[in-house]
Amino acid sequence: MEDFNKIKKLDGIHLQAKLEKKKSKCDIFIAGPYINIKKSSKHAVNNSCVMTTNRYKLWDSYTKEGYIVYLGEDDRLKEIGNISFGKYSNAVVYEIDHIKKHIDALIVFPSGAGVFCELGSWAILEVICEKMLVIIDKKHEKDKSYMNHGIVKAVKAYNSSVLYIDYNDYDKIKKSCDEFLSDKIDLLEMKKALKDG
Repeated sequence: MEDFNKIKKLDGIHLQAKLEKKKSKCDIFIAGPYINIKKSSKHAVNNSCVMTTNRYKLWDSYTKEGYIVYLGEDDRLKEIGNISFGKYSNAVVYEIDHIKKHIDALIVFPSGAGVFCELGSWAILEVICEKMLVIIDKKHEKDKSYMNHGIVKAVKAYNSSVLYIDYNDYDKIKKSCDEFLSDKIDLLEMKKALKDG
């Protein structure tokens, strides 16, 4: 028969692990077509296409769930870039710097000129690709395009996750993002457990 004190202690550790897991969050960067979080979800800029609506909903949902969510539209990123890089500061450099140093999970919706450019600059950086989930509209899955034959192959080589999902299916997008974030959190917890000190 197992020692009662051992069982009691393990029950306590089990409960503590469950509570800590519930609180575990990571810092997220969500890239996609332009949104304005200072406006309501119903504002025209946040409703201009299906992916602006979805991106706004994801930002809102993850913020309410307690994640720290960054967007390329964050003015503070530009301010920090100006401090760090002076006259050489630009969106490419300060976003890459921020994602490399401070982001645990990067979710990208290639839908619009700006995010195509962002994704192209990130695709050749292994340290960023390892953190990245790219969700492409399902209707483009079979396209003979630079996206599929260039970017997708490049990011997969550096261990990015790539999914093709109908952009009209927000529930499937959210579920896929949730699973990706859960995996990233598990990986961070494992690394923390194995870290010296």
